[in-house]
Amino acid sequence: MTMGEDQTASKVLCKDTFFVTLVGINGTLVVWSSETCEQIRRFTHGEYVTYMTSSRTSNLIATAGFKTTRIWDITTGEELYRLPKARYHHTRTLAFGLNDDEILVGYDDCLIQCFDLATAREKWQFSAKEPGLQDHNCARYMAISPDLTQVALVFRGRPVVVWSIQRPPSKFIPPKRCVLTEDSMRSAQEGDAWNAPEVALWQPGTDHLIIMYEDTTIVEWNVRDDEQSPQTHVGARGMVLSHDGTLLLTSDVNGTLSIWTVPMYRLTYRLKYEELVTDMAFSPDGTRFYDIRGTFCNVWEPDALIRSQDFDHDSASSYHDTINSEPVISSDDNTRSPITSLVCSSSGNVYCCGNEEGTVVMYEISKGKKVRQIVKHASSTSVIQLAWSASERYLASGDDSGRIMVKRLEPPSSGKDEWAVFKLIDRRIDEAVDQLLFDAKDGSLLIAGRTTAYVMNLRTKAELCRARHPDQREGLWINHVTSQSLLIKIDS
Repeated sequence: MTMGEDQTASKVLCKDTFFVTLVGINGTLVVWSSETCEQIRRFTHGEYVTYMTSSRTSNLIATAGFKTTRIWDITTGEELYRLPKARYHHTRTLAFGLNDDEILVGYDDCLIQCFDLATAREKWQFSAKEPGLQDHNCARYMAISPDLTQVALVFRGRPVVVWSIQRPPSKFIPPKRCVLTEDSMRSAQEGDAWNAPEVALWQPGTDHLIIMYEDTTIVEWNVRDDEQSPQTHVGARGMVLSHDGTLLLTSDVNGTLSIWTVPMYRLTYRLKYEELVTDMAFSPDGTRFYDIRGTFCNVWEPDALIRSQDFDHDSASSYHDTINSEPVISSDDNTRSPITSLVCSSSGNVYCCGNEEGTVVMYEISKGKKVRQIVKHASSTSVIQLAWSASERYLASGDDSGRIMVKRLEPPSSGKDEWAVFKLIDRRIDEAVDQLLFDAKDGSLLIAGRTTAYVMNLRTKAELCRARHPDQREGLWINHVTSQSLLIKIDS
């Protein structure tokens, strides 16, 4: 799925029957239906968003920008709460309270604040720093445990530390450190970790922390018992856990996605797709996963993730018996041109789609079978507008260079088995096409750009008239209901 208008997505989040993508520098959240993959709504934070999260028990999601933290109802797009940000530090983590009446905000200076959502006032704060330590190193990643009692901090070139979150007043409890074997002999003056940690994820229902390091090693750290389990075969440059913590999804430097069982870290599925991954997420039931690559969000549902109905979520061995014993290796052809426009026939039997390579192709709706190619624009252009007359006799296409092509079509008949295509109009305007519209009697075609609209006579192929609208406001043209000679523009 494309985010639209060449916008690059940065994050994806799954919540109940929705998934949300974050696009643009103004923090636009796009809500999609996980069942149909249709866009449901958009709403905007109004500034660049550095972090977002969702509640585990309600419809709330939270977004953090440089100036505000905002709470939204995902089902309506309504902003429910807004917390002004008095600090200049970057937000590294967010977590809703157990009753969704408060939110915890963690900053890169290691401070955690708890806010009451109803009053927007701070309830308490906790500094994850040792008293008297003059350390100006900022946390690059923070993760609050699911039970909200611990926080893991990741620094550049330092061991991962875990603090018990204490509400003042309380006595000082020193943090726990995940010091790797190769770093255990380093002196206090050296201090830094040879292998720098990058990301740390809490495994639900346990005290285990899964840490990804710069050399792609994964270490599962039992925080309570201070036991480490290194996994050097994973090759991860990004990772995310399923909601129940039994699956780990990783991406590598080539864009290949791999799914591993936890805690055995056995490969169960691998998808080869050569494009860099920006973000990933599992669906709540773990049968589907999502990834962000450039302007697209991909949705994958491999058979390897299908679990039996009687699966025992409380038994790890039950899961390992359910998952495939041999890994499934798959590949996807990412050389296919993305679809940029779509139009259906009035009869509902066929449809046409335009792509980024300037081609318009007709398909059967019932079987999805390709019928034939209808139009070919320049391969360097994208077909951004399509229109089909009500009689199905004419098809118009417009690309982003301002070229408009109109074809006359003849459907299959007793004498021929295929659609026939005849050239009718080929012209160019000085701007990209915003809309194409046929009149009800197939006598004329409206070609609308941002500043000028043209009307073409389909029989004489001549321009009937043109109208300028210098305000350049976006809008939609429609045919007048009662007068066939009139057009109406509705501004956005």
